[in-house]
Amino acid sequence: MPNITMQMIAEMTGVSLKTVSRVVNKENGVRQATREKVEAVIRQLDYQPNPSARGLASSRSFLIALLYDNPNSAYIISLQNGALAACREHNYGLLIDPCNHMDENLVDEVRSLARRSRMDGLLLTPPLCDTESLLDMLDERGLKYVRISPLAHNDRSPFVYADEFQAAYRMTEYLASQGHTRIGMVRGPKHRSGAEMRLKGFKKAIEDHALDLDPELIVPGDFTFGSGDAGARQLLRLADRPTAILAANDDVASGVLKVAQQMKLRVPYDLSVAGYDDAPVARHLWPRLTTVHHPVEQLCKEATELLIRHLKNEPAEFDPDTIHSELVIRESTGPLVD
Repeated sequence: MPNITMQMIAEMTGVSLKTVSRVVNKENGVRQATREKVEAVIRQLDYQPNPSARGLASSRSFLIALLYDNPNSAYIISLQNGALAACREHNYGLLIDPCNHMDENLVDEVRSLARRSRMDGLLLTPPLCDTESLLDMLDERGLKYVRISPLAHNDRSPFVYADEFQAAYRMTEYLASQGHTRIGMVRGPKHRSGAEMRLKGFKKAIEDHALDLDPELIVPGDFTFGSGDAGARQLLRLADRPTAILAANDDVASGVLKVAQQMKLRVPYDLSVAGYDDAPVARHLWPRLTTVHHPVEQLCKEATELLIRHLKNEPAEFDPDTIHSELVIRESTGPLVD
């Protein structure tokens, strides 16, 4: 059998190529009876849309780009899974491109990528979603984009986010409920919106529960195992060390656990350790890691669906506050033991 094309489907159903394109792309403007007739032929022929052919039948490429700047493989995989789920559902292709937000050529590289790929729109993750020069270029080119967890919740573009401030607040509150009054934190990098929100949530919970907000109890980190190792050594060598540590993510928490074991501290009896993200490593450590389940895959799926509605000029009603993070309590935390 020859390759099935939208033109062949149009001829078999007696409708225009544009109508077939609208049905394939799940667009409005097609009568229900006509849509059902075209869909029946598509199923009969087992037609699989070709993005290039669809692009020729319309002014779009049906290609979305996902740009990220994050070394965490679990985070990247979750982003990809979320975007791919939505793209497959709506017959879009996905282009995935790693970027360095510190690169002075970032804007030129993304401009060149947009020109070569003819992408319809972009998904921007932190910290790219807060890089003003990049946003300015996309606006100038008229490229549509959706930001994932931006630091600035403004109306510059559609965005989605999970409330990382509130999640970090609740985790800190949980540690306080276990009797811990000196709680340390290995924070994330300052240029990451999520890291800033997690730090602010931690500080607010400490303040609200009248705990010790000792500046020595907050040490720098960069979302890596190594920074968790270094941060834990700094905290646990204090004369009045913390009895609980909140790490900015699970990789950092892994480094904290390693140091605790090397220092012969029993987790959770001598030290409670909590992370953030609920990455696969959190379930494979021992003791298993208490953490915050950060819905990265859901965030990216929602962002992709929002972008596709935006590209189709459809109403894009979305309440970002509906995406929640959940505490996952495991064996690495427990009550303060005198």
